[in-house]
Amino acid sequence: MDSKAVCGLIRATILVAASSMLGWAYPHPPETDDSFLDRAIAPFYSNHEHAFDAILRFGRENNIPLGVVVSDQLCSTVLSDFRTEHAPARKVLDELAKNLPSYHWKLEDQVVVFAPDKLPEATLQFLAIEPHPYAIPEETLQGQTVYAWMNIRAVLRPQEGTAINFLSSPQSEKWPALALSNLTIEQILDRLVARKTGGVWILLPFKDLSQVSDYRPFSVMGYSDTGFEQLRSGCPHPEKH
Repeated sequence: MDSKAVCGLIRATILVAASSMLGWAYPHPPETDDSFLDRAIAPFYSNHEHAFDAILRFGRENNIPLGVVVSDQLCSTVLSDFRTEHAPARKVLDELAKNLPSYHWKLEDQVVVFAPDKLPEATLQFLAIEPHPYAIPEETLQGQTVYAWMNIRAVLRPQEGTAINFLSSPQSEKWPALALSNLTIEQILDRLVARKTGGVWILLPFKDLSQVSDYRPFSVMGYSDTGFEQLRSGCPHPEKH
C-alpha cells in the first residue's frame, strides 16, 4: 500500500471518531457521571513541587485515574504553598488547573485528563484514530500497553508487521484481559488505567502524524507499579516532532 493510500486510510479512520475529540473544550461532559469527584478528600499540600509531580501524586493518593498530556509549561511550573483542606476532588483539580493557565482538565470514561488548551493537529488526529477491534490478554499493565501499541501501529503502518518484545516478571501484578472495540486511542488509554487501583497515561504531543509510528508517544503506569515513583521523579519533556 503506497503512502497516499495509508494517509487516506488514517484520515478515514479519524473522520469516524473525530466527534469524540470535541470534549477537549469542556472539562465536564454532560453525559459523564462525575459524582465521585464531589466526595471530600484528605488535605492535599504541595510546596516547591513540580506541577507534573503534584498531579500524579494527587491521582495516586486518591485513586483517581489520570491522563496527562505533557507540555513545557507543565514540566517547568513549580507549585508554591498549594494546599486544600478536605475539599471535593473537583475543587482540588480546579485549583491545580489554575496554576497552569494554558491547561484544563476534563473527565472522560472515569479518567481525569489534564491537557493544554491547544494541541498540535497531528496529536488530536492521533487521539481520535479508532483501531480495529482486538483483545488484550491478561498481562502486566506494561505488557498490555505493548499489545495496545502493536494494534495502534498497525493502523499507522498497515504495510508493516509489529513485533512484541517486553520482559515480565512472574511476580509482577497482572491486569485483567480487555476486549476493545469501537474506541478511539484516547478511550483505549482511558480503559487501560481505569481499572484495579488505577493508573496514569502520559502523552508527548507531536506535530507530524506520519512519523509517530517510529516511536511510541505515550506511556502507561499503574499506581501500584514499582516504577511509579521513578515516573514522578522527572517530567518527560515533549520533543519537537
